[in-house]
Amino acid sequence: MSTVRLIETPHFLHLDHEGPLDLERCQTRFGQLLQEAHEQGHDLFIDVRDSDAELSMRDVWTLVQHLRTSTPAFDGQIAILDHWDQTYDRMQFLEVSAGEVGLRARAFIDFEQAMHGLWHAEL
Repeated sequence: MSTVRLIETPHFLHLDHEGPLDLERCQTRFGQLLQEAHEQGHDLFIDVRDSDAELSMRDVWTLVQHLRTSTPAFDGQIAILDHWDQTYDRMQFLEVSAGEVGLRARAFIDFEQAMHGLWHAEL
């Protein structure tokens, strides 16, 4: 069983004062979260169900490519919890993109399945 850190939307996805996604700030914060998790030996459980952010496929790709260079040492797992709606496909794309750069991430729509995946190292 692993130690899991829960990250809720306000700690991960940031909007600028006009409402659109602040991608640069998201990149920085996600990199910090991965670095902290690596140093503390945690896996990450990221809950984006309450997000108002409009994350495009290009934003996801840019974010993941940034992570490849900024946090190459993270070897834990990442579970991403989202609703079954128009944003879930972006979280699935994040899952695939993360795998291409060596990160173990998986998108879920069920809290219990996400926790089970983390606790039993099934990501």
